[in-house]
Amino acid sequence: MKFIDRTGESYLTKEGYQIKIIKCKGSLSCDIEFEGGVIIEDLNYHQIKNGQVKNPYHKSVYGVGYIGIGKYVAHVKRKPTKSYDTWIGMLRRCYSEKSFIRRPTYKDVTVCEEWHNFQTFVKWYEENYIEGFHLDKDLLSKGNKIYSPETCCFISLEDNSKIRWRKEVSNIEDNQDE
Repeated sequence: MKFIDRTGESYLTKEGYQIKIIKCKGSLSCDIEFEGGVIIEDLNYHQIKNGQVKNPYHKSVYGVGYIGIGKYVAHVKRKPTKSYDTWIGMLRRCYSEKSFIRRPTYKDVTVCEEWHNFQTFVKWYEENYIEGFHLDKDLLSKGNKIYSPETCCFISLEDNSKIRWRKEVSNIEDNQDE
């Protein structure tokens, strides 16, 4: 089969991004560039042509989160990693309308912009995670409304439950004063 140099060809991904082949080494190895300069190497031409290439900076998780480029993976053998479960749970609590029904106190809670990038969050996660513990934003700063490296830590489920219980009692008392 004759090699066709596809360098310069442009395509639209299923996510709606314009991509351009910037180097073609054969049908099984092409480098592409997204609008904005993100480059991904060694992609299959047929994936490119069919729009199956995903922009690692596409905000696909609750409109804010994205996987990014780096060594951390969200799934291993189709099973979500613990770090991915923690990250997506945090984003769900802060940005999912369905979640606000169950936990209305999270309506004003946000995640710092750097943690919208899964790669950045997992780096912090791996440096701080304690087996069996849970991500918490309330222990270090009472009344905190942001998940960030400066405001979060990992605590035991028992301690997390105590904090949650104290917060709920405090909210009830505040509402009775009104």
